[in-house]
Amino acid sequence: MFIIMLNGHVACLKTTIARRLSDLLKAPLLETNKFGSVIGESRLMDDSRRINRYKMLYKLADSILADGYSLILDGTFIYRGWRKPVYDLCKKYSIKDIVIVRCYSTDENAIKRRLLFRKSDKFNPERGVVYFKNYLQSVSQDEPPYSDVLCDGYQPGIVEIDSSSGAISVISGKGELIDVVVESLRLIVPALREVILSASR
Repeated sequence: MFIIMLNGHVACLKTTIARRLSDLLKAPLLETNKFGSVIGESRLMDDSRRINRYKMLYKLADSILADGYSLILDGTFIYRGWRKPVYDLCKKYSIKDIVIVRCYSTDENAIKRRLLFRKSDKFNPERGVVYFKNYLQSVSQDEPPYSDVLCDGYQPGIVEIDSSSGAISVISGKGELIDVVVESLRLIVPALREVILSASR
């Protein structure tokens, strides 16, 4: 069994990548965005709503892993505390193959355009602006996974992908799963460019 965990900020194409990986690797996918909105009355991200999303994801992940399936997890996972329960599941089910796919964008304007395109509508034209503020908030709170350690001292593999340029880098780890992830990401890059272009038209 293996776990692939998407990590990164809003609008960095994590979900697009996660869904393509799920199709290519024939692995079940859990997406935090399926568990309700995280925008509170302040129009910024509500931490209690965000935490509830992850609690539901961990519970479902546990049941899927208990049945012997590999798993792809799509969320920001920007805090170590949000990644730790996944590492605990690795220990529980003796999973050594875990790769974090860290998504980012070197083009902040592309992020803003994509959020305005994806989140705004004629009834709420400011919605995209709100989500961009949430993106900036998320960036300021980020706790990167580079020093993460699993419960038994094992470190997850980390692969980074710049969703703006399509550049892929192996930060840590080696082995078959890393190789499969990198090759799969190379196949996915053309689809990322199409998504970026659609938001620019």
